[in-house]
Amino acid sequence: MEVKAGTLVILHGACVHLSYENLSPKSRHAYAIHVVEGKDTVWRADNWLQRSEALPFRKMKEVADSLPLFI
Repeated sequence: MEVKAGTLVILHGACVHLSYENLSPKSRHAYAIHVVEGKDTVWRADNWLQRSEALPFRKMKEVADSLPLFI
């Protein structure tokens, strides 16, 4: 899928995807957001993405509650 510069694209983690070489002089920013939450959900110890004890994963509600409200 081709999109205009500045477009946000959200992909499911199981979707195979790629980005071609960035030919512009500007940096291409990418953000990876991993969301796994639900009753009795446990992050597997053998998952490739792990956080240290000093910087553990946060619950989505904790993150949402820490954000300012915009009206």
